[in-house]
Amino acid sequence: MFKGSSKVQVVSSDEEESDEEQGAINEAGDEEVEEEGSEEESLDEDIDSEDVQDEQESDCEASEEGEPVQEDSDADEEETDQNTDNFHMHFEKEMSENVLECLTSPKPYETKELQWKALGRMVVYLPKQTEQQKTKPKTVLGDSSDDFVAAGSIPVLKPQIPLKSYGVRAQLCANLDKRPLAEGEDAIIEDLLSPLQLELFTLANEYKDIYFPEVKFTNIDEVRTVYCLHALNHALKSRDKVLAHNAKLKKISESGGQTNDVEFRDQGLVRPRVLIVCPLRNSAVKIVDKLASLLLPKKGQLMNKKRFDEEFLEEKDEDGKPLPPKKNNKPEDYDAIFTGNIDDSFRIGVSVSKRTLRLYTGFYMSDILIASPLGIRTLLEEDFDFLSSIEVLIMDQTDVLYMQNWDHVLQLYDHLHLQPREQHGTDLSRVRLWALNGYSAHYRQNLIFSSVALPEAAALFTRRGTNFAGKVRIENAVAPTAATVCHVVVQLPQAFHKFPTTAATQSADDRFQFFTRKILPQYRDVLMSNTLIYVPSYYDYVRLRNFMHKEEYNFGQACEYTPDGKLAQVRNRFFLGKKRLLLYTERLHFFRRLTVKGIHHIIFYQLPTYPHFYAELCNLLQDTYQSKKHRGDNSQTCTVLYSTFDAPRMSAVVGSKRAAEMITSDRPVHLFVSGGS
Repeated sequence: MFKGSSKVQVVSSDEEESDEEQGAINEAGDEEVEEEGSEEESLDEDIDSEDVQDEQESDCEASEEGEPVQEDSDADEEETDQNTDNFHMHFEKEMSENVLECLTSPKPYETKELQWKALGRMVVYLPKQTEQQKTKPKTVLGDSSDDFVAAGSIPVLKPQIPLKSYGVRAQLCANLDKRPLAEGEDAIIEDLLSPLQLELFTLANEYKDIYFPEVKFTNIDEVRTVYCLHALNHALKSRDKVLAHNAKLKKISESGGQTNDVEFRDQGLVRPRVLIVCPLRNSAVKIVDKLASLLLPKKGQLMNKKRFDEEFLEEKDEDGKPLPPKKNNKPEDYDAIFTGNIDDSFRIGVSVSKRTLRLYTGFYMSDILIASPLGIRTLLEEDFDFLSSIEVLIMDQTDVLYMQNWDHVLQLYDHLHLQPREQHGTDLSRVRLWALNGYSAHYRQNLIFSSVALPEAAALFTRRGTNFAGKVRIENAVAPTAATVCHVVVQLPQAFHKFPTTAATQSADDRFQFFTRKILPQYRDVLMSNTLIYVPSYYDYVRLRNFMHKEEYNFGQACEYTPDGKLAQVRNRFFLGKKRLLLYTERLHFFRRLTVKGIHHIIFYQLPTYPHFYAELCNLLQDTYQSKKHRGDNSQTCTVLYSTFDAPRMSAVVGSKRAAEMITSDRPVHLFVSGGS
């Protein structure tokens, strides 16, 4: 791979924590990612002078209060709970040949169903094992089977016990407890976490992969609390283990012993362990705030906060001046996503210590990386080593990432756990054997959170992760009363047309042929004027646009790339009936949430990714949004195209039971009528 180093780096107390950030943890070099013209060009500079002074004062106070003793207690805690601690059981054991064979097979998992109160129906994926594998695992070099990881098992809730009993560091427990006069060490987990948080944290703490597609703007803060707590707990445990081993090596060295005779495997090929991927800078602000509130005690320091606030809190124009706050009458879910700085290109390294959360550390000096897919993509051509040892990968707001550019996410996954080009100051004698053997992908935990069920996200969960601890996918049926079609208030006949298709890869072509031959010719009639054609995929939009140009349809086009002036012009012409058809993309609606007036008929070329868009657009057919020419004639229509591969979108719009009936039915058309008395 590359030449190893026999140098032993040691940190003996918290008085040397600032040195620890410079590489004393023995898993990071002095090299940083060179980023020309980016805000991370010099990631270790621009530390506020006030922050430095406060940190020095904090270190002095901690030294007077005997902080090094606390370091020893953490080391003792690490030793005493290793037989039951999930971190130790997952990362400190090697992989047997049996488990490796299972995970590399074409179908590595078997599924079981589980029902929990808050999460609902869960599909649990566990590695397949034969009876022979269960009773007599293969070993190498005569090692005991106890030295190898155990394949994942059914998750079990542990109610009415302290959060510390879950293996969470006492510092995090105390900071999480917001109750007055309460002691976080003794508080049971139900007092600190909501039912949803308790169940999510139980799964995350067992290092199982999670796919949770039900994150709404009302509960996203709860979800962030869970994964930030898990990420910090993982980083602190990794740090404490390294410090404990450093202390032992120092003790051996001071007593005249040979440190070469002692082997501690406690690190990865590079230092970054946790990667949090989020879409916008305003999301990064909320994540950093959550990390700070969970980690830092009253005397703790958030380093480089001033610089972070300047670059992430306010959206700026081309001249670098803050933009004035926008006034709009958008829906609540839109404001929750797009309030604040909505720049989508950023990356920031975060190093974690007991009393300090340091921002803008070099990537190879960081424990946690927070970045957008675009921010990472711009680095991958030059360097990808910082993704070599990611142990916890968190995808926040995956649905928004899908609306940006999904190819960036796929590129990120393609560059995980590749062999590093350089050593980056790593001591190979401290690197875990499974990392050297190339098994890191089987140890990585993937946490994917989304507000809607996405086939693309489900494919990442299924195909891009082979975690031996298992996976959990939340799949709840949509009740008829929760279906989006129930929120359509205008009296509107809605015709759902099923088109035949044999494979998912063929469905796009079959949809196009069905639409252009069966549906679109009907809208040449003058009576079918003012028709909005909603197209989720930009590729389908381009295909339809070219076809309609060729067939000389009278239509306008509105997509996310349409300039504002032209967009206003085409909307006005559509409202006045000068453009009889309007091609309208989903991404334009997502990023702008326009109120398109004058719609008399609406065609959903494919059901929306966000189910509430369906009712939102159908309700634009109300008289309030109509021109006088069409107001009150009760001739509005809604047409929907769907196939057997649109089951998730159908379930969200019409309900799971009704969607199953419509997909399996032989009838080509199903009619719904909403509104009215």
